[in-house]
Amino acid sequence: MNTRNIFKLGSLLMLVLMIVSVTAFAQQRTWYVNSAIGSDGYDGQSATVTPPTIGPKKTINRAITEANTGDIIVVATTGVIYNAAANGEPATIATG
Repeated sequence: MNTRNIFKLGSLLMLVLMIVSVTAFAQQRTWYVNSAIGSDGYDGQSATVTPPTIGPKKTINRAITEANTGDIIVVATTGVIYNAAANGEPATIATG
């Protein structure tokens, strides 16, 4: 392999790594949960409600179910105790 081919291969590898990095970063999503104003029918992508489909999820379980590895779930402090668990077991997550 000559120097020119090594340079081309290195450049191609760098380009592939950049594309993979950008794609992985772009796929991270933030999910919002609010037991007071949310609905599991909402998209979960906004902390505020814009009918008919934009707004926070009502339950943590629904956000966990729809989230992917690396996503962030933001749970609103509403003064209401959330009762939720990803595995179906009862759990209490107190907000403060």
